[in-house]
Amino acid sequence: MRVVLFAMGVIAFATPALADDAAALVRVQIVGNVLSAPPATVDIRSHASGTRAWTVRAGSTGVAIIRGLPSGTYDVRVLVAGRAVSSASLRLEAGDHVSVEADTRSTSGVMRVTDWTRAGAAMDVDHADLVALPFGGNLVSVIDSVYPFAIVDRTDDGGLATGVAARMGAHGASWTRTTWSLGDLDVTDPAHPGTPLMLIDPQLIDTLALSSAAEPVDLRSSGLSAVVAIRRAGATPQTSVQTSLTPPGFVAGTSAAVPPIAALRSFGDAAVQYGTPVRDHAGLFLAGSVTQAAQVDRGRPASLDAGEESVGGQLVMQLHNHDELRVFGGYQHAHRPFDDRAMFQTADVVMEDDGFEQAQATWERTTETGTHWLAAGGVARGSVDPLVSALAAGGVIERLVDGPMPSPATSSATSRIDGRMSYAPPARRTGAFTHELTFGATVSHAGWSGRVISAPAVGEEVNGLAARVWQWVVPAMEDERRTSNASAWASDHLTLSKLTIDAGLRAEVSRGSAQGATTGIGWRALLPRVGARYAVRPALSFSIGYARYQPAVTFDLTAFGDPAAPWARVYRWNDVNGDGQLQLNELGVLVARAGTAQTVASISPALRAPHTDELTFGAESRVGRTSTIRVTGIVRREGSLVGVIDVGAPVSSYRTILVPDQGPDYVSSADDRLLAIYDRLPSTFGADQYLLTNPASDDATYKGIEISFERRTARLHLNVGITGYRADGGAANRGFLATENDQGVIGEEFANPNAGTYAQGRLFFDRAYVLKWATTYLAPHGVGLSAIARYQDGQPFARLVIAPDLAQGPEAVMAYASGDTRFTFLTTLDVRVEKALLVRRRRVAVTLDAFNLLNMANEVEENVVTGPGFRQTTFVQPPRVIRLGFRLDF
Repeated sequence: MRVVLFAMGVIAFATPALADDAAALVRVQIVGNVLSAPPATVDIRSHASGTRAWTVRAGSTGVAIIRGLPSGTYDVRVLVAGRAVSSASLRLEAGDHVSVEADTRSTSGVMRVTDWTRAGAAMDVDHADLVALPFGGNLVSVIDSVYPFAIVDRTDDGGLATGVAARMGAHGASWTRTTWSLGDLDVTDPAHPGTPLMLIDPQLIDTLALSSAAEPVDLRSSGLSAVVAIRRAGATPQTSVQTSLTPPGFVAGTSAAVPPIAALRSFGDAAVQYGTPVRDHAGLFLAGSVTQAAQVDRGRPASLDAGEESVGGQLVMQLHNHDELRVFGGYQHAHRPFDDRAMFQTADVVMEDDGFEQAQATWERTTETGTHWLAAGGVARGSVDPLVSALAAGGVIERLVDGPMPSPATSSATSRIDGRMSYAPPARRTGAFTHELTFGATVSHAGWSGRVISAPAVGEEVNGLAARVWQWVVPAMEDERRTSNASAWASDHLTLSKLTIDAGLRAEVSRGSAQGATTGIGWRALLPRVGARYAVRPALSFSIGYARYQPAVTFDLTAFGDPAAPWARVYRWNDVNGDGQLQLNELGVLVARAGTAQTVASISPALRAPHTDELTFGAESRVGRTSTIRVTGIVRREGSLVGVIDVGAPVSSYRTILVPDQGPDYVSSADDRLLAIYDRLPSTFGADQYLLTNPASDDATYKGIEISFERRTARLHLNVGITGYRADGGAANRGFLATENDQGVIGEEFANPNAGTYAQGRLFFDRAYVLKWATTYLAPHGVGLSAIARYQDGQPFARLVIAPDLAQGPEAVMAYASGDTRFTFLTTLDVRVEKALLVRRRRVAVTLDAFNLLNMANEVEENVVTGPGFRQTTFVQPPRVIRLGFRLDF
């Protein structure tokens, strides 16, 4: 009843869209002379390509549909007997579904727009936005800056974390549910869920379509979905060269008494793009870029260097007026600090080399009758190589800062092969309804192989207290895992006057296993998506929708029961000399076993797939031809989440100790209570046996209200998003990091009773209230002004109580649910000023960017440990960065 009352009180956008997010659709309804002989035809021509055109004949229904249109401006004409009787010019963005009416009896010859809505994509960012707005330099900074509903696990500030794929979430979904598509294929990394297998170079992007609710039936994602349409060559040869620079003197200091969480030291990049027609019906676009950056993290003095080099290109060929062939290839190399470098004594100098390759081809056909075909196939590969010696000495992990103990340094390679097809026949009429059917299918196969190259013994501290020593056992064989996925879908877009109904059904099969494992994972599902939309008038519509989603099997799941995976013997750490440095003679008694190897872990044969049920309600209004406002309400529930239980050492293997605690209100005694702490019985040491299963009562919920406004004119582009929401679920691990306070991570919540105390709370990506504002303005005399402003509420956390004298070693216990306290809110203002000149018919532009212009120093972390230092600020947001840029277009 509470959900129903909430839904009734919310008006929201987002009928499930049954089309590709990165393409637009134009629906032309011809009235007055539907059955003319010869029949009326619709001709659509792109301004950008000069030669690209679509010609579709209106059938007996009088409806002509043109699908798969890239974003851009188009001339639309209706012809009868070769004579144009009606025309219009339309500016289409990714995901636009535009319905126009052409009356062949009218003398005006002007088409009338009867409906214009955004199908599925909550927002799109085109190439003009990428050029005009002040972005940090990578795709993550673009999404974080302009998409109001996305939260990222870091704050970019002019190029921080170069070469690193961030963790992003939206609408309460785990970052592990984020999916990435490049061109027409999924390029999500199955070895690192939620991240792309290649860090997509912004220079290659024509349009970035972002959505995170009411996903189209051809997308699997139950979280944030990023769909990249690749740039094409224009009608004339064009070249662009650009570079930007941030020397050390362009980075401000901070007025805070504590250091920033990260600070840029220097940044420089250079990029070139080239597009040209190839003969009469083909175009080639090429792009390449080089980036170098240096930064410091968490107040440490060591400079961390990183770099990226990327090259890619797309060849588009018009085989004739109905067929298009697209071929894309890309390569990228990244050199950056090793993610898990904290496990080594020489952490500040441990680097990794990453390499990525992509290749894909797409054939697309639109026939004269409006039938649409698409077939695509591609391969992708990525490799990760930590640059560390096999004899490197182990370091010390501080559990409260560095997060859970990482696995040993592994050199790995991931590959995936994907195929996709879709078919949409011409519109048909059944009674009073017009049907637009779509059918499609995807197949993919992915492989991962890994070889441990360094596995030293690593010490674990908890709030500075020596706790445990992890000594890894590495099997001699190479580790190999495989996954395969197949899906098929069917959808129908039914139209009855002002009412449209979208109904879709997606069937999925997902499997995965490790080589030599006794148990694999196999999931099947039928996933319905249905919605209705009523257009009160062409510029105002209301909608309601329901969708169910299910993720694919990933390699982190198939690691359980893997005979080639490493596992660890965990000992007490007797730091007798108190120097905080691990010596091998300081190993105490064996207290536990850990890892995912077959020796210590297995997969439940009854493991079920997680699923997400989503209810959306909405309204959308277009104000004139330039502005759109949407109000959105979303209710989501995730069930059958996957977790790990320790069947060898259940809660009965611990004795319970009750200690007094101050509760959430640290000052008042009104909510003081006893806190349960679990002390492991020595008789159960080393008996651990982990089972990957669906723990009881493990679910997550989301309820949110959103308002977005967009205005786009020849000179002004304004995008504003405001959202208020609540995301609740179980923290996989103790702590406030994205790798800890997230429901999609496989962690310790159900394996260690000290991790299960108050694990249910507000999740990492819950920021309660968020506002993002992006504006670009093209002023006269070649001056461009742009700004990105953001406010987001503080990150949720829970106070930790340290139990120092447990048999298993010191442990941290959450004293209340995460979200009962938060860090300070975050605000940023990034601006760009550009001045362009024409020099011998070449456009020359100079840009000046300021990230965190006001040099705000709000806290981003606090001391979360019970004691006199509780809630003292430990780190603040990155300081102001100035970047100078130069661009030449010819």
